[in-house]
Amino acid sequence: MQYLGPVSEHAEVRIGGENLDHMVRGADRGFAAMDPYTGELEGTEYLPGHENAWTDIVISIFALHFGSYGGAFMRWVYVFMGLAGAFLFYTGNLLWVETRRRKQRRNGGQVEQKRSTRLMASATVGVCWGSVAGIAIAMTAGKWLYRGVDPASLYLWAYYFVFLAAVGWAFVRGPGRSAVELIAFAGVAWLTVPATALLAYLFPAMPAWIQTAPGPLAVDGTALVAGVLLLEMARRTAKRVFHGNTDSVWYAGKPAGEPGSVAARVEHA
Repeated sequence: MQYLGPVSEHAEVRIGGENLDHMVRGADRGFAAMDPYTGELEGTEYLPGHENAWTDIVISIFALHFGSYGGAFMRWVYVFMGLAGAFLFYTGNLLWVETRRRKQRRNGGQVEQKRSTRLMASATVGVCWGSVAGIAIAMTAGKWLYRGVDPASLYLWAYYFVFLAAVGWAFVRGPGRSAVELIAFAGVAWLTVPATALLAYLFPAMPAWIQTAPGPLAVDGTALVAGVLLLEMARRTAKRVFHGNTDSVWYAGKPAGEPGSVAARVEHA
């Protein structure tokens, strides 16, 4: 049951229910509206099996939004569709920057990375990898701090703290270095999800939350794979950032200590 405006003149209580044969209005269930004081039923149009023509349309839109149809399989489809959309945005920006550089080189002009290009590259890195890391940290925070804390507020605070910190980091460190660092951080962040589950399993007295049902275990397994892949991606990105084309917006110079690096030249002088 969900109470809405209990001290107002429009107080309402929603009694949820699910029916796998029908799409539902909420994330996982439909509901009937009832007066919390008289117990009078005020509306059943969002209750599965009691829809009218208009609420059928509304419910279909919400079901498409939440992915609450088709069971667990469809929810996983939504996960990968969301990842594909984020990947398209990220790679699209990278390709635009590189295409611009190659066009300048073909025209015989000197490739000069403008400040606006560097800022856009930094924003791309910060926004994309801040989002990826923020989701992971929010999930881990939910596993540790689920007692006595409003989950919605916890997830929002955890996510936006990491997201905004990542965006700021990208602008401070520059697009190349921050790309390596934030991808690696995102990888570690995703590894904290299965690590928390493992700790909770090995040490039941710990406050961490664990679920041994197939669904949550699949999430932990996916997070483990994602973390490993992101760390490998960070390693490969580092090669390009530190050893790639020097006229690229992603080039950050050779790592300190390597021949040709700024630190090595200063030491040699």
